[in-house]
Amino acid sequence: MAISTEPDPILTTIEAHKAALQSLDDVLRHLGRAETAHWKTKTPDTAAAVDAAHEREDAAGDALNAVEWTLATTVPTSLAGALAALEYQRSRSSDLEELFGWTEQRNAFALSIETAIRNHMAERL
Repeated sequence: MAISTEPDPILTTIEAHKAALQSLDDVLRHLGRAETAHWKTKTPDTAAAVDAAHEREDAAGDALNAVEWTLATTVPTSLAGALAALEYQRSRSSDLEELFGWTEQRNAFALSIETAIRNHMAERL
Protein backbone atom coordinates (compact mmCIF):
# COMPACT_ATOMS: atom_id res chain seq x y z
CA MET A 1 0.00 0.00 0.00
CA ALA A 2 1.50 3.33 -1.09
CA ILE A 3 1.52 6.40 1.09
CA SER A 4 -0.86 9.04 -0.28
CA THR A 5 0.52 12.38 -1.40
CA GLU A 6 -3.00 13.87 -1.54
CA PRO A 7 -4.09 16.25 1.21
CA ASP A 8 -5.79 14.42 4.06
CA PRO A 9 -9.57 14.73 3.56
CA ILE A 10 -10.18 14.94 7.29
CA LEU A 11 -8.53 18.38 7.37
CA THR A 12 -11.00 19.75 4.82
CA THR A 13 -13.85 18.12 6.71
CA ILE A 14 -12.76 19.73 9.98
CA GLU A 15 -12.77 23.13 8.27
CA ALA A 16 -16.22 22.40 6.79
CA HIS A 17 -17.47 21.58 10.28
CA LYS A 18 -16.10 24.84 11.65
CA ALA A 19 -17.84 26.72 8.82
CA ALA A 20 -21.14 24.91 9.46
CA LEU A 21 -20.92 25.77 13.16
CA GLN A 22 -20.29 29.42 12.32
CA SER A 23 -23.21 29.43 9.90
CA LEU A 24 -25.56 28.01 12.52
CA ASP A 25 -24.29 30.54 15.06
CA ASP A 26 -24.96 33.39 12.60
CA VAL A 27 -28.46 32.06 11.89
CA LEU A 28 -29.24 31.75 15.60
CA ARG A 29 -28.14 35.35 16.22
CA HIS A 30 -30.42 36.49 13.40
CA LEU A 31 -33.27 34.39 14.81
CA GLY A 32 -32.79 36.00 18.21
CA ARG A 33 -33.00 39.48 16.69
CA ALA A 34 -36.10 38.51 14.71
CA GLU A 35 -37.80 37.07 17.79
CA THR A 36 -36.96 40.17 19.83
CA ALA A 37 -38.40 42.44 17.14
CA HIS A 38 -41.55 40.34 16.96
CA TRP A 39 -41.93 40.26 20.71
CA LYS A 40 -41.82 44.08 20.75
CA THR A 41 -44.17 44.76 17.81
CA LYS A 42 -46.15 41.60 17.01
CA THR A 43 -46.75 42.59 13.38
CA PRO A 44 -47.32 40.23 10.44
CA ASP A 45 -43.95 41.32 9.02
CA THR A 46 -42.07 40.41 12.20
CA ALA A 47 -43.96 37.12 12.42
CA ALA A 48 -42.93 36.31 8.85
CA ALA A 49 -39.33 37.22 9.68
CA VAL A 50 -39.38 34.81 12.62
CA ASP A 51 -40.82 32.04 10.44
CA ALA A 52 -38.13 32.64 7.81
CA ALA A 53 -35.41 32.65 10.47
CA HIS A 54 -36.70 29.32 11.82
CA GLU A 55 -36.52 27.85 8.31
CA ARG A 56 -32.90 29.03 8.00
CA GLU A 57 -32.20 27.55 11.46
CA ASP A 58 -33.57 24.18 10.33
CA ALA A 59 -31.49 24.28 7.14
CA ALA A 60 -28.32 25.25 9.02
CA GLY A 61 -28.94 22.51 11.58
CA ASP A 62 -29.44 19.94 8.82
CA ALA A 63 -26.24 21.10 7.12
CA LEU A 64 -24.32 20.83 10.39
CA ASN A 65 -25.68 17.34 10.99
CA ALA A 66 -24.58 16.26 7.51
CA VAL A 67 -21.08 17.62 8.07
CA GLU A 68 -20.90 15.90 11.47
CA TRP A 69 -21.68 12.57 9.81
CA THR A 70 -19.03 13.27 7.18
CA LEU A 71 -16.56 14.13 9.93
CA ALA A 72 -17.45 10.98 11.85
CA THR A 73 -17.04 8.70 8.83
CA THR A 74 -14.07 10.26 7.02
CA VAL A 75 -11.03 8.04 7.49
CA PRO A 76 -7.89 10.15 7.88
CA THR A 77 -5.22 9.22 5.36
CA SER A 78 -2.32 10.19 7.60
CA LEU A 79 -1.35 10.00 11.23
CA ALA A 80 -1.25 13.81 11.24
CA GLY A 81 -4.86 13.79 10.05
CA ALA A 82 -5.86 11.28 12.72
CA LEU A 83 -4.17 13.45 15.33
CA ALA A 84 -5.91 16.58 14.00
CA ALA A 85 -9.28 14.80 14.16
CA LEU A 86 -8.70 13.67 17.73
CA GLU A 87 -7.52 17.13 18.78
CA TYR A 88 -10.54 18.73 17.15
CA GLN A 89 -12.91 16.28 18.82
CA ARG A 90 -11.32 17.02 22.20
CA SER A 91 -11.40 20.78 21.61
CA ARG A 92 -15.12 20.65 20.79
CA SER A 93 -16.10 18.53 23.78
CA SER A 94 -17.11 20.04 27.09
CA ASP A 95 -19.69 19.50 29.76
CA LEU A 96 -22.16 21.54 27.68
CA GLU A 97 -21.38 20.32 24.20
CA GLU A 98 -20.25 17.19 22.46
CA LEU A 99 -18.95 17.15 18.92
CA PHE A 100 -20.95 14.03 18.16
CA GLY A 101 -24.35 14.04 19.79
CA TRP A 102 -25.27 10.53 18.75
CA THR A 103 -23.66 7.29 19.85
CA GLU A 104 -23.61 6.14 16.21
CA GLN A 105 -21.54 9.20 15.28
CA ARG A 106 -19.09 8.64 18.14
CA ASN A 107 -18.72 4.99 17.16
CA ALA A 108 -18.22 5.86 13.48
CA PHE A 109 -15.58 8.43 14.44
CA ALA A 110 -13.71 5.92 16.60
CA LEU A 111 -13.83 3.39 13.76
CA SER A 112 -12.49 5.98 11.30
CA ILE A 113 -9.52 6.74 13.56
CA GLU A 114 -8.88 3.03 14.16
CA THR A 115 -8.96 2.43 10.41
CA ALA A 116 -6.50 5.27 9.80
CA ILE A 117 -4.07 3.80 12.33
CA ARG A 118 -4.44 0.29 10.89
CA ASN A 119 -3.86 1.66 7.37
CA HIS A 120 -0.73 3.43 8.53
CA MET A 121 0.53 0.31 10.28
CA ALA A 122 -0.09 -1.75 7.11
CA GLU A 123 1.94 0.78 5.08
CA ARG A 124 4.84 0.25 7.48
CA LEU A 125 4.92 -3.53 6.88
